[in-house]
Amino acid sequence: MLYDTLLLFAVLMLAAIPLAFISEPIREWPPVEWTIRTYLLGVSFAYFAGFWHHGGQTLGMRAWRLRVLDRDGAKPTFAQLTKRFAGSILSWIPCGGGFVWIALNRRREALHDRLSGTIIVHEPLRRAR
Repeated sequence: MLYDTLLLFAVLMLAAIPLAFISEPIREWPPVEWTIRTYLLGVSFAYFAGFWHHGGQTLGMRAWRLRVLDRDGAKPTFAQLTKRFAGSILSWIPCGGGFVWIALNRRREALHDRLSGTIIVHEPLRRAR
């Protein structure tokens, strides 16, 4: 999660560059403020869902050889990825309590995995030939 947080922070910094051209009084107007928040949330969703859809791994997950699959071992659907992203936000709200579920669940699923019907698998280390 730390790796992906750092990468997402960099992506959000790049995505926020055009926002610097909006004057402060306009940026503070509630409809504009909510549009900016929605835009940045959409960028975050695109980062995670894009990587999960294309290869099943974010860059941070790749470092630890983790992959997102649906419960049948197939590539997750867009609906599942949307639920997973929304569920991961819910997992963070109670001070990360949704991640504590991993220790309590015999299948080691986080709250967002349970809500979306996805699993995380650890891929074996590939041997060089």
